[in-house]
Amino acid sequence: MSNSATPAGGLRERKRSALRASISDAARALTLEHGFSHFTIEQLCEQVGISRRTFFNYFPSKEDALIGHHEDGVPEHLAEAFVAGGVESPAGEISGSLFDDLVELSCRMMEQSPLDRTQHRKLIAAIEKEPALLAKIIGSKDKWEAEIVELIAEREQLDPDDTRAVTATVLLTGLSQKAGQKYFSADNDDSYRTVLTDYYATAKTLF
Repeated sequence: MSNSATPAGGLRERKRSALRASISDAARALTLEHGFSHFTIEQLCEQVGISRRTFFNYFPSKEDALIGHHEDGVPEHLAEAFVAGGVESPAGEISGSLFDDLVELSCRMMEQSPLDRTQHRKLIAAIEKEPALLAKIIGSKDKWEAEIVELIAEREQLDPDDTRAVTATVLLTGLSQKAGQKYFSADNDDSYRTVLTDYYATAKTLF
């Protein structure tokens, strides 16, 4: 008998991730077809084949279902690896690899995203059709930036409001947003890592 069976916990987690992705994908499809305000959670549940109770086990609202993983923050294993990268740097001093590691964090988050490029484009198209959802996106962006500032402060042993942590986050956000725009464009064939590291290399020549 083979001993390569998948652990129950891992299988359950994959099933949860798959269902979560299915709910978000259905929410985007319904938004594109009908408009965000013209379908109900019940209709979304029927589309996916789940109960209303199951829906609320995964998302607190229809908006959150549409946004999906953008609300999830930095995965714990990536956050721990990033913080560990500064362990040899003296407290309060910025480690020489900080921004390299921030770029790597951004790349790994994109590479481990449950959404492929097509699904990301669906999300963008859905939001463009319903501009009111931009407020939700902006809120998740602010939450993500605050989390990055906290991770930098923890890694470099800085005060939470240290301007170096804030500035590094602003720079990362700007480069990541520009890279994302190019990566998701219809005529782009490069990976997100290739696009972001190219922008980062250019930025280094300017400073």
